[in-house]
Amino acid sequence: MKTKQELEDLDIENAFSQSQKITHDAKYLEYPVVELQVKLSNLAEDVGLQKEIEYYLDQITEALHKLQSACFQCDEVFEEALIRKEELEEMSNG
Repeated sequence: MKTKQELEDLDIENAFSQSQKITHDAKYLEYPVVELQVKLSNLAEDVGLQKEIEYYLDQITEALHKLQSACFQCDEVFEEALIRKEELEEMSNG
């Protein structure tokens, strides 16, 4: 955990804002993955393997959601530091 002085020296507000912009892109990870799933699904359907591939396509969807969630959780590191900095500032002023 950062000390009070270290937190004061950091531009946490800016870092938190930047982290949100970066992790915002995680929602766009879905498009190439869905495209891959559609291609695999169509290929499986063409050869009669649609039922056999469904489980694995669901696994891809689940992994994508976990990846997106992990990306968004990175924001929490910056947000928690910002909250801690604000708390320390309030204690110093109060």
